[in-house]
Amino acid sequence: MNTLQPRVSDIMSHAKGGLEVQNSMGPGDPYLSHARLVFLTLHDGTEVGLPESVLEVFDGVHEKLKRYVHVERDVGTGELAEDMTKKIPGSLHLHVQSPRGIVDCNRLEHCAIPFTFSPEIAEHVHRILRGIHGDTTGAIRLALSSTPDARTVIDWHSMSQGSPVPPSPVAKLETLEDHVNYWVDAALHGKKRITDFIDSTDTGEIVGDRKLATSLGEILTAAGIPWVFNMPYAKVRSLHPDFIYGYGKRGVSPDFTKDLLATTPGGGEFDLATCQPDAQRVAAMADLMRPVIEDHIR
Repeated sequence: MNTLQPRVSDIMSHAKGGLEVQNSMGPGDPYLSHARLVFLTLHDGTEVGLPESVLEVFDGVHEKLKRYVHVERDVGTGELAEDMTKKIPGSLHLHVQSPRGIVDCNRLEHCAIPFTFSPEIAEHVHRILRGIHGDTTGAIRLALSSTPDARTVIDWHSMSQGSPVPPSPVAKLETLEDHVNYWVDAALHGKKRITDFIDSTDTGEIVGDRKLATSLGEILTAAGIPWVFNMPYAKVRSLHPDFIYGYGKRGVSPDFTKDLLATTPGGGEFDLATCQPDAQRVAAMADLMRPVIEDHIR
């Protein structure tokens, strides 16, 4: 690996399968320094991104695992970033492959494993997951530190349309279905959420690019889509502070309600456990926001 001028392939090699990397910086294997914009999708991975040594823990409950992972997944964000990357020259898209419901690469290592494994296997599984976390987040850091002309980072997320009533069931083998039902019910019957632009710490300090966030919000308002700053989520202390606010960059984390990017196959009532990215909705959102982003990075 050329650590002085790394290329796209160097990031993929460093991540050891933990990242899918897409770019519009030129043909072949371009230098990362050619990027002028970075997109992150940190919470759109699936169980496919887990090694067999972890998947075997879920023998007999694979279907429940898939539903749990899907409910936790930021559905539609990978497709949204992919659309943007194709249409904005000089873009770099880093897409985490592992599911955030098992190992969360948008958290610091000490709080990156939200799933509770039985005591007899926890140490072994945690060692594997910490390895995935370290390889993946290390590759993201390398990419961000190697893109000096990309001053803007956009970290795409999507969330349930409704807030649940706490407490949430502890995520473990015995409660997978309870966890799924808890969030499915919240999406339908919980307190309604609207799109959230995350740009501050949990103490209220604005650390993101408020100008960009406001411009994106104004476009949503014009389209009749309500939004808010830092509600229900602010940039809590457990998030990786360097991902969108480090390396001399400024950024924002738009967090859409999932129904803006996804639909339930076959129609009918929105189902958080089976919803899939909707190509028309993703394209419409990308077309809506892209001109603002392009103007911002000029």
